[in-house]
Order: sequence, then structure tokens, then C-alpha cells
Amino acid sequence: ISSAYQINDIYLGYVQKIFTNINAAFVRLSYYNKSGFIHASDTKVYKGLRKHKDILASLSLKQKLLIQIVKEPTRSKGPRVTENISLTGNYVILMPFNNTLCIPNQVYDRNERMYLRALGILIKPSTMGLLFKESAVGIPEDNLIQDLLNLKKQWNFIQKAALTTSCPSLLYKDQDIIKKILRDSYNNNVTNIIIDSKVGFKKILYTLNYGKKI
Repeated sequence: ISSAYQINDIYLGYVQKIFTNINAAFVRLSYYNKSGFIHASDTKVYKGLRKHKDILASLSLKQKLLIQIVKEPTRSKGPRVTENISLTGNYVILMPFNNTLCIPNQVYDRNERMYLRALGILIKPSTMGLLFKESAVGIPEDNLIQDLLNLKKQWNFIQKAALTTSCPSLLYKDQDIIKKILRDSYNNNVTNIIIDSKVGFKKILYTLNYGKKI
């Protein structure tokens, strides 16, 4: 696994330094790379602290944190990180620490919005947030449910790894570039996909749920 920080990577780190003057902290993510930067606004949402968050009310030195990369590092700065983790599937996004149900503004059809909201109420985990992507429009219910189940399994794996892994450690990384591109960029407006690999072609068909046997 590459040690380079990438957006959506999930790490188990610890608070290295706290800067009360800027309401932020540095989080040690690796012994060999730059520390991550977390602002108080990117710590877990606590009741009573939503309007004004004091970093000392959220974090303490040496505290272990499960965080996600939201902005990759530059030559002079480390990565920007958040505790508000999200896991992205083909059609839905699971937000373990944000108990909301969201339909994107790009879904204009009123009936489709009502359908997705009704389905979301039925399948959303009680303590987690769920966001339907624009790509969820027109997708069979079973596919949407399976996408959510896959993300829940992924989250369970990350939680278990956090309990058994030394700190700091990388816990999760998107490794398959084809799946990542399809997941983040594919929507109903895409009419053609060009690829120069038979293996990659099969992965595309599998990922888009056209069938496992090709």
C-alpha cells in the first residue's frame, strides 16, 4: 500500500499538537509523512457545540482519532483531515457520524425525490447518515440496498481494524482506480466509456451491475 496521502483515505492517528489561537490541531498519521491538520469545525458534531466549537472541548493531546483525508498535502502543508467520515458507494454515501438523510439537488423529478426519500427512511441505519447520489436515479431498489450493505460492511471492517491496529496507521485506501473513477464520476449523463483493457472492461460491467458473467 502506498504511503502517499489521498482524498478519502482513512487513518487511525493521534493528536500531536493543539493550537488554541487558530482552533485547530495537528494529527500524527504516519511516522514518515507530514501530520494532518484538523480544524475544530471538522471534529465530530457535539450537541451544544455546533455554533461555536472550542478545539479543547473536542480534542486532547495524544487522543486517538479515526480521521479521513479531505484535502491532499502540498509541498509546504500536510493533508487536511476530518473526523466526519463518509464512505462513498456507486449510488449512496454513508456518513457514520452524521444522522441525516439527503437527496441531491440535481435530482429534479419530484416523484423520484419522493421515492428516494421514502426508501431512505426505510433503509437508513438509525444512527448514521445517508446521501443518495445523482447516479441513484432509475436504479433498482435491490441495487441501492446492496450498495448500502457493502458500505456498512466496509465501515464495520474499519471499526474493527481501529481496535486492533497500532497507532498511527492507514486503515482504508481506495486502491482500484477503475472502481474509484466510476464511483466518483459516473452518472446518467455518461453515454460512452472508453477503455483499452479487457480486464478493465469486465470490471466496469461488474461495477455497474450489468452482470457478473461476461
